[in-house]
Amino acid sequence: MALLTRNPFDNLSKIGDVHVPLFIAVGDHDTLTPPSMAQALMENANEPKRLYIVPGPDHDGMFHVGQQELVAQIRDFLQGLQ
Repeated sequence: MALLTRNPFDNLSKIGDVHVPLFIAVGDHDTLTPPSMAQALMENANEPKRLYIVPGPDHDGMFHVGQQELVAQIRDFLQGLQ
């Protein structure tokens, strides 16, 4: 993969420069971007922020398994910003 990409996607080193509300959702069985990656980003991110770990899905199934709860979590986060 490194031969095909020029961007190492080093989000962890850049997250501290983000100064907007941040909502990250990840499936608890995601092997492409595992919950541990999201948790590391959250630990280093500025407020306001929220991490929602969707129970059950992998990377591709996240929006199908817990869609209603995911939408509710996003709505709650956004309403808390007002």
